[in-house]
Amino acid sequence: MKQQWVNKKMKERAEKIKSLKEDIRSKLRSLGVYSEGEIEQFIEQAEKAINLGMCSPVYLMPIDDPGLRERFVNDVDLCTNTRQFLTTLPYEDLAITMRKDYSRFLDSEPRHYHGDIIITDPCYVPQFHLPSAMMRDTIYGDWSCTTVDDDTKEKLGEFCADSGMVAVFDLAEVLHYNPGFNYHEMRPWTTTLIKDFDGDCQFIVKHHRGDDYSVHVVGQGVNFKTGKPIRFTTYQTGL
Repeated sequence: MKQQWVNKKMKERAEKIKSLKEDIRSKLRSLGVYSEGEIEQFIEQAEKAINLGMCSPVYLMPIDDPGLRERFVNDVDLCTNTRQFLTTLPYEDLAITMRKDYSRFLDSEPRHYHGDIIITDPCYVPQFHLPSAMMRDTIYGDWSCTTVDDDTKEKLGEFCADSGMVAVFDLAEVLHYNPGFNYHEMRPWTTTLIKDFDGDCQFIVKHHRGDDYSVHVVGQGVNFKTGKPIRFTTYQTGL
């Protein structure tokens, strides 16, 4: 997705977070037992809890007033009713919205390669901190993919991910640091090999519907030995 789309979605996210917080404030005020300070403390604690992965607001309500605290300790009905009330707050919506990081859907910058390249999961390349490598998460998790020639629709290869990551490597660089690497030859289902490639590779994220997004490796270049174009796109074709 383009930067403009990411900026738009992040703005929408911020506006929704603001609206949900105000809805929570309004509902807490309607109880008539909490000060503005306590309500703001609840909002602050809720944000911290969401960042820590907590999925319920039931135990977050601040009670700074000693008398009110004592009432909660001794009044079972008040405690129970308040906890039930807290479950009606749009806390889950707030948590889901806060956890949406649209920057992870941003298309990568193109990277130029000249030589044989491989597309695979970086977990298969033991020394994968290589200067020319480009990698990212798959969004989906573990997957199997097919690399397809954009012009002929011919299958160029396969690759898979066992760590939820995908990467493009310069094969000569991989073999320099790891001479024993042979997945492109001995385990072709794990690794697509594109020979004699001179061009750019890029990670492109496409939106389908709702929260359904897919990551594609796109290559645009030529075979530097024959001069023929090499244009390919990868597609998820299995789990």
